[in-house]
Amino acid sequence: MERLPNELLIECFKYLDGLHIFQSFDGLNTRLSILIRRIPLYIDFRTISTSNLRDICMKLISSSDINKQIYSLKLTSNNPFQKQLLEHEFNFIHLRSLSFIDLDQSKLNINFSKLSHLHCYHQFRMNKILSALPVSQIRILTLQELNSSHNFSTILSSITNLRICKCNDDIIHDILTYGTKLIYLRLDIVHSNVLKRKSMTTLRDLQQNHPSTSLKQLKIIGFSSDFETLTNLLKRTINLEILTLVYYHDDKLFRVNDWQYFIHSTLIKLKKFNFICKYINTIEHKQIRQVFQQFQNDFWLNEYKWYTECTLSNDFSTIYTIPYIHNSYTLESFSDQFFNSTIDRRNIYANVNYVKFNADIITNQYAYYFPYVKTLSIDNCCLNRNYFDLLKTIVNLTNLNELHILSKCQLDDSSILLDIVKQSSNLSMLNIDSRMLRLLFVNHELCKYLSKMIRKLTLIAACDANEEFDQMNKFWQTFENLEELDCTIEKRQSIRLILESLPRLSHLNIRLKTARIVKDFEIFTKEIAKKLGVTIFIESEADFRVCLDVWIARIC
Repeated sequence: MERLPNELLIECFKYLDGLHIFQSFDGLNTRLSILIRRIPLYIDFRTISTSNLRDICMKLISSSDINKQIYSLKLTSNNPFQKQLLEHEFNFIHLRSLSFIDLDQSKLNINFSKLSHLHCYHQFRMNKILSALPVSQIRILTLQELNSSHNFSTILSSITNLRICKCNDDIIHDILTYGTKLIYLRLDIVHSNVLKRKSMTTLRDLQQNHPSTSLKQLKIIGFSSDFETLTNLLKRTINLEILTLVYYHDDKLFRVNDWQYFIHSTLIKLKKFNFICKYINTIEHKQIRQVFQQFQNDFWLNEYKWYTECTLSNDFSTIYTIPYIHNSYTLESFSDQFFNSTIDRRNIYANVNYVKFNADIITNQYAYYFPYVKTLSIDNCCLNRNYFDLLKTIVNLTNLNELHILSKCQLDDSSILLDIVKQSSNLSMLNIDSRMLRLLFVNHELCKYLSKMIRKLTLIAACDANEEFDQMNKFWQTFENLEELDCTIEKRQSIRLILESLPRLSHLNIRLKTARIVKDFEIFTKEIAKKLGVTIFIESEADFRVCLDVWIARIC
């Protein structure tokens, strides 16, 4: 590497996250240390081990040469070291992209006026900070929610790429009106109380006077209004080229002929139409098959080459275009499947990175293959040898990063889990029912693999019992390299055992039974940490569940 010219090294660094560059090359020699302080750094904290967060953040804070080179920054969770990085004078003078993922910005103290170069802003929890941003410079924007109280003309006038995780469908009209430069729009959850509050006269005026000539791509996830409401919106997108509807649910079954006419008459520039229509079991399979057959005509198959498949299930039935457009897929109890046998189906589910098996794949034969799954969730089955043999034909386990063995999954033989782990070379996160732990611990080879691979463990507490840590001596050996633990505990003494026995633990999420004991557990945790010489930061939450979030720094 020392013989390589700087130009070639810089080209190689483009393929690495800034944190990995910093971790791997800073301090190796003077030349590399100087070089990485002169190249743009793209920092994504999701890629870094939690045990290294503190050292990395402190070094970034202390080095003005490094933080001046950060062009993109993605932060996740409420890690206190990331907060310190953000709040320390905020010297990221070249920062162009800032992302907050599951991070409560209301607890941050940041002067956003210094972000003169900010081009992309993504946040997924709160909007209060929006007014403090240099909005006129932002081109790519992601928001948790957009309300009518915001100044649309100010916020949207410069945006070219917009994602909103939650909104009302009347807000979409305002987006189309004021987003004059908008090219891509994604809406994740669209509530419908909408146009009922607008008079039809107002709606016609909006359509005639404010068509969105710039919008090329529209993706809506979870639209459950009627056909007329949706098409009234789409009438304003006269230059739309790609339309994606995920979990689209009309008040009726998909109106194939009406959509065909609407595309021919209005969406004349549409090139791709992707959709997933999901129907509950109250709709007869015969009706859904009839809809599917309507897609097998010249318009869909030959003129546009938009192919569809149909899955009939006892729980949910689905009609969708291929390749399957969404990133998650749930296999329900299976009934029947219809598809075009002339189509190459090997990469139909290439977009899917999360799969949940909510039915026994042995009793229900599936014509599926998922090549790029990162998260696999297994439930409602008996995880035996036959199950594993069939699982390998459905899921490519080599990319698997996270495995969930849920409470309704019966695990009779731990060797099956060992085989899954052996084939999942990238596995680092495990979610498992706490009742299964004792079965795992009798398999010594499995324990060795778990010790080597698992960095994050979530224990799903049983409803009728809770295994306490003082009863699981094997636990500490098997998961000695844990960096993150999420669990429910009843005895506060378990906190002492966790802090003493897991030397690499840097993040502990404790789920508690009631809010009454939160303060007591928090005080006890601080006392234990002080005795052990460990620095901790604690935050408590009581929204969807009562929990303590404990961040641990072993080096004071």
